[in-house]
Amino acid sequence: MLFREFVDSVQSIIAVADLVKNNSKDGTASMADFLYSLSNAGISMDYDKFKSVYDSEPELKNVIQQFDAENITFVGGKPDADAPVGDVPPEEKVGQMAKRAMNKREESISEAKLSKEQQEDLEDYIQELYLATDPESDQDWRSPKEILDDIRSEFGDKIADDLENGMHMFHYPRRPFSSGGIDKLSRR
Repeated sequence: MLFREFVDSVQSIIAVADLVKNNSKDGTASMADFLYSLSNAGISMDYDKFKSVYDSEPELKNVIQQFDAENITFVGGKPDADAPVGDVPPEEKVGQMAKRAMNKREESISEAKLSKEQQEDLEDYIQELYLATDPESDQDWRSPKEILDDIRSEFGDKIADDLENGMHMFHYPRRPFSSGGIDKLSRR
């Protein structure tokens, strides 16, 4: 392998890491998925080879915070506060996994329990967001960002993020044409 090819591989690993990080919700991914993404980018390596490249290339430490044979956490994700960089010892991994699971469970429980009044308020916000994003509306509505900020402050990040990610589906749920002609499901 030429030196130029090796440098290009490191840059490609960084690009794939950014892509996988952006596609994850919490800045983490399974190591198998990450290695598969590398393979799709033309970089074939296993965990041991990746670990040796990570240890020898300081640029990767700016993108990848920690990893082990099961998971990888990217810089800027949601790592544990005192998480070490690089390979995680097995005895610490169990504690980290338990803490992560409890945090996710608490988030989902707190956002899942809405009173009848809160459900009605959320439905009002969703209706307002729907009208504010209507491309054919000529009325002045609050900006979608303001509405999402209100939803975020009142109902939490998960609900606001889900609505933000699905806003384009309000008015254009499916394109009417598929590659083979008319899409019959778009008319339902």
